[in-house]
Amino acid sequence: MGASVDTFDVNISASRPSEYEVDPYAAIRQALSPAHAALPAHELVAVIGRQPMLVTLHRMLASPEPAQAALAVLLGRAGRRHLPLNGSTIPVSAYLRMLGRLCHEAAQQSEADAGSALSGPVLEWDVPPATQASVVVDPFPTSALSLSLDTSNTKMNSMMAAVAADPAVSGLCAALVDLTGDPATPSYAGFNDNDMIFVGSLDKICAAYAAFELRQRVRDQVLVAVSAGLSTAKSGWETSIIKALEADWKAKLAFHGLPAGFPNLATIFSFSANGDVDFASASPPLTNQQLGEVGTHGRIDVAAHGRPAGKFFDWLRSMLRHSNNFSASLCIRALSFPYINGALAGAGFFDSTHQNGLWLSADYADHDWIPNPPAQPQANRAGRALTARWQQIQGRKLSNAPATAFQVARLMTLLAQDKLFTEVTSNQQFRDPLIRPGGTVSFISDALRDDGRTVSSIMSKIGIGDDDSGHDCAVVERVVKGKTLRYVVVGLGDLEPTNAGLRRLFPRLDDIIMALH
Repeated sequence: MGASVDTFDVNISASRPSEYEVDPYAAIRQALSPAHAALPAHELVAVIGRQPMLVTLHRMLASPEPAQAALAVLLGRAGRRHLPLNGSTIPVSAYLRMLGRLCHEAAQQSEADAGSALSGPVLEWDVPPATQASVVVDPFPTSALSLSLDTSNTKMNSMMAAVAADPAVSGLCAALVDLTGDPATPSYAGFNDNDMIFVGSLDKICAAYAAFELRQRVRDQVLVAVSAGLSTAKSGWETSIIKALEADWKAKLAFHGLPAGFPNLATIFSFSANGDVDFASASPPLTNQQLGEVGTHGRIDVAAHGRPAGKFFDWLRSMLRHSNNFSASLCIRALSFPYINGALAGAGFFDSTHQNGLWLSADYADHDWIPNPPAQPQANRAGRALTARWQQIQGRKLSNAPATAFQVARLMTLLAQDKLFTEVTSNQQFRDPLIRPGGTVSFISDALRDDGRTVSSIMSKIGIGDDDSGHDCAVVERVVKGKTLRYVVVGLGDLEPTNAGLRRLFPRLDDIIMALH
């Protein structure tokens, strides 16, 4: 027999942390014949019985995780959403379903050993998983993503107040988060940071956030369905997943007074025979060089009706790396405006009460949630109201792509901390196209370089509005006197053609970080 396994027998792929499935035979596969070693668990049951399933159940019940999972459910929204398992994390709901399935197998084995089934009425938990009522995961986070920021740093606040008093930058919106040393509660300061302002292409990060959030939830739904008896071996198995999500989510995606919409899951994802769900992409994937050939307004396959080459993940990378408007349009329309904005609100990036935060109702190719009438190019009827002074400055009451510096900083901080998504690979895949050099320029990088400051690494997303306004956000790393400084910085609202305000702002915010360390 092979060596014993001290952890739960659950397969978790290193490249796909969400691929988890009970394998009761993991500890004995090395001892099996080649003909049997590769068989899936449900086929091995018929060959050697269920005994390894009982061993797995015993190990799980002897661990603290069942009590932790039950307490998490008892605490409701205040409880944790995931549990660690074999170096990864899985949703609490998935853990409990695994445990329930093992208990069901144990009950069947017990009845078989006794020679008869239990007498009396069939209890709810005696119903085989495949015949139980369908369970559907939530489409969005049910509570705001947790991020604690320290706003009481007197030195940081005093220096930020001095920057805000500078007439050259006082009209801008700024936010700064000190991540140096990876603090549990980073220090934060800003000014005009809750102003709602039109930020142009910077708001494409909203679509990217929604895409990764959607992928996690579709993956979770597949796990639920497999735990209930779905086989992914048959071609087209994903149809039942898509139908279940459509039936349950459509009402939850409704926005009062705005057109309905639903993610085009078949366009966004590929579904494999092993139950994996991932973004659809070109095969082989497009290289960064090919994405560069697409450029901001170009395309590779000019014969294909002007569409950028590749599939959803290629469009997503192009949207982030080169701010390609065609790619952005394909991503946003596939995700749908209801899903994007529902996800932003669920994660706490948009405050529905105060109508403040991140919002996206434009696709950057004139297919807005509610199209503008020909005579009203800035009607933006699906948009959200800008702060009064920005309504005057930017010539519109509503904007389809508004944001606040605070919420942009919040999203970028969670991304920098690997906390925006529970899957580590999702955080990395979001970050990769934003790393400079490569892709679009960074106003922040340029401002620091022009001031004689060396940047070790920068991950940024600029925005340039149709009013020529300039905006940028970034995670910056610099080494100063042997110490690595790391921070999130946001600057919005420069109306100068040369971005003179942002060029003055970013070095002064860098001064604050240097002074703190």
